[in-house]
Amino acid sequence: MRSLLLLLVHAVTTFARLFGPGGLRSVVAENLLLKQQLLVLNRARCRSPGLLPMDRLGLSKNEIGHQAL
Repeated sequence: MRSLLLLLVHAVTTFARLFGPGGLRSVVAENLLLKQQLLVLNRARCRSPGLLPMDRLGLSKNEIGHQAL
């Protein structure tokens, strides 16, 4: 029910902006900006490798080996 009310409010404000100053241009500009935001949010991200508890403490095997030398 809440989402339906939210949809109705958004539709009313969009129609009000269509008939206001700037009208169609402002609605189209907003639509393009929202599409750009969605593209940025949904693009692939390089994930860092999972860290082991020893890595988090700074006691990885590589570091211990270098300290011993």
